[in-house]
Amino acid sequence: MATHKEIGVEAVICDHLAAHGWLDAAAYDRERALFPADLIAWAMETQAKPWADAVAKLGQAPLLDRIRKSLDERGTLEVLRKGVEIVGLKSPLMLAQFRPAMGMNPDMTARFTANRLRVIRQLRYSLHNEKCIDLGLFLNGSAVATVELKTDFTQSVRDAVDQYRFDRRPVEKGKKPEPLLAFPGSALVHFAVSDSEVMMAAKLEGPETRFLPFNKGDHGAAGNPLNPNGHRTAYLWEEIWARDSWLEILGRYLVGEAGKGLHCMFHMMNEARIGVGMAATMLGMAGYHASLDYAKNRPQGRPVGPGGKDAAKPQIRIIEHADVKRMLLAQKSYCEGALALELYCARLVDEQHTGTPEGADDARLLLEVLTPIAKSWPSEWCLEANSLAIQVHGGYGYTRDFPVEQYWRDNRLNMIHEGTHGIQGMDLLGRKVLMENGRGLQLLVERIQATIGKAGLIAELAPHAGALSQALEHVGAAPRAAWATGNPTDALANAVPYLQAFGHTVLAWIWLDVALASRAAAQEGTPAHAGRMAAARYFFHYELPKIGAWLKVVASRDLTCAELAEDAF
Repeated sequence: MATHKEIGVEAVICDHLAAHGWLDAAAYDRERALFPADLIAWAMETQAKPWADAVAKLGQAPLLDRIRKSLDERGTLEVLRKGVEIVGLKSPLMLAQFRPAMGMNPDMTARFTANRLRVIRQLRYSLHNEKCIDLGLFLNGSAVATVELKTDFTQSVRDAVDQYRFDRRPVEKGKKPEPLLAFPGSALVHFAVSDSEVMMAAKLEGPETRFLPFNKGDHGAAGNPLNPNGHRTAYLWEEIWARDSWLEILGRYLVGEAGKGLHCMFHMMNEARIGVGMAATMLGMAGYHASLDYAKNRPQGRPVGPGGKDAAKPQIRIIEHADVKRMLLAQKSYCEGALALELYCARLVDEQHTGTPEGADDARLLLEVLTPIAKSWPSEWCLEANSLAIQVHGGYGYTRDFPVEQYWRDNRLNMIHEGTHGIQGMDLLGRKVLMENGRGLQLLVERIQATIGKAGLIAELAPHAGALSQALEHVGAAPRAAWATGNPTDALANAVPYLQAFGHTVLAWIWLDVALASRAAAQEGTPAHAGRMAAARYFFHYELPKIGAWLKVVASRDLTCAELAEDAF
């Protein structure tokens, strides 16, 4: 059968799944969105007596109704995870068994082996008409996924997305909800699939449904790589829906409590954002060391003395030029400062698990406030370090003979993904500094002030401590000024400048703390100590003064950008 038509792709998918342990067509119960035969067969094989007792007590049809009601009330996630409580039974009736953490319990292993996976083509699902979904995927009779297929010869994955949004509505006005599609008792995930791309949504909400890419990536680009053996998206049914893989995914999908998904998502994204910050830091560090090595070995120019340049003298290495030292020291201050910040955030992650209850809660809240900085600051300023690394190389920096141009290209992504700078700025100024009545910001201020207090007692560091104290005062006052009108448009118009000023203040604190630690480690007189102190001094002299301009537009609620009419651009 030609696979350039949807029906051909269906056949390819179903034939592959059937050859790898999946069941196919059977009698589907639209009213309950279940395959009763699978549910009953699995229950009889794994829980014969409890099932028989429940049927004897309620009757089979009422028992199936009870299961459907549980799905609607508690959600598919919760029911697959914890089963269905039946009065008179000592334990819930389970609807699935995910792989046990250890294979030492033979009963759990047997139940896992007994799981029944089924795929149905052209599934007539609706209570109100004869509409079909291309594929339905079921686990022990319960719906876990739906699939709409398109072929790139005729339509794209976006057409499948639109089909879900506009023609697969979970609830039509004045009608009963569709059990297969209506959250929370619906299938867990809905796939839009073409020959080249996959997208997915966890909840159908009509035109407001949000689909996310579910692709492998194509050598650093979006989409999926060419597949010499078939469709680009074949990994979906050959790898993702492989029996053990799919059961593992479904088992891991059941994380957290029902209704707490957004909280879990932000927890995941916070960790991902710290990871992005670390990746940006390491790319910046790689460029710094590459340009440092180049500067130590590249001869160019001659020393300039009181009488000017002496052409008779040999050339000097470019690291001996003041401006090259400036660029190297800037890179050092950005990259090593960012690394210290990321390590501090990693310590807070640890403290959430190892500290006292009060200490763990403080670590949690501090991490909430610092996460936008941990993501955004390295992705902006370690990118600038990569730019300076190219500049140190001169024209060679633009060529592929040296790695610094690739470091810049790779790092440029980090200001974009896992939340752009604009998103991080709004998260910080609109949410993080205000959350829990500003307690997180106050915790950070207290820690910074503790460092200022220690540094203020050391003559070499006292000027830096004073500068940081003033910066902290201005950064703390800016949100109050920004939110003075109570209008989010006014307050958030300059969220990114606030993010930049906040980040520079945090990094000044980090460098002051590093300077204190370096002195405490009795490293005075070593090149490493001299380098750290010079990087701290550079940051306080060249970088921290920048925050004045950023905070000015925040505190004055400057709307130069926000109010410019579209046609004026």
